[in-house]
Amino acid sequence: MARTVRDVAALYEILTVSIRYSNASREDSTARRVAVATNFTTGHPATDQLFLEVVDAARHAGTSMPEIRFSKPTRAVDAMN
Repeated sequence: MARTVRDVAALYEILTVSIRYSNASREDSTARRVAVATNFTTGHPATDQLFLEVVDAARHAGTSMPEIRFSKPTRAVDAMN
């Protein structure tokens, strides 16, 4: 989740190693804030490592990335119903 389209554009830039998304946004990167749930990862070591690298890159680019904690689900939920 993000607060603005500009926040999403910054994330897309990091994920795609592209500048076209944030160039569409003229907002200063220090004004961006995206919460990161570091305790809710996939459990797949390579995927989790890549996630942490993306978070680190965003922080170095000036995006505020505070860590939050989610409670783990206690049961499966059918997303189709």
